[in-house]
Amino acid sequence: MLTFVKHLHNLIPDIVGFAGLGGLYIQVTKRTTKHYLSELKPNSGSSMRDEVNRQGKEIIRQGERIDGIYEFLLGKAENGN
Repeated sequence: MLTFVKHLHNLIPDIVGFAGLGGLYIQVTKRTTKHYLSELKPNSGSSMRDEVNRQGKEIIRQGERIDGIYEFLLGKAENGN
């Protein structure tokens, strides 16, 4: 019984160390996940989500502009100008 207690006494620092490392890993993972998730929510300009929305609107605007140019050129071709 005494050897078991001595052996357990020697293992306690290892157990506490592993528990501490596990807690640290959980905290870092939690913080990193929270940071990445915050980038996916719109926040008035500086998130990735806002940039994706801006790019989407720009693509739509460019498409409408190209459609207008195409219609203009088609009208010119039909009029013979």
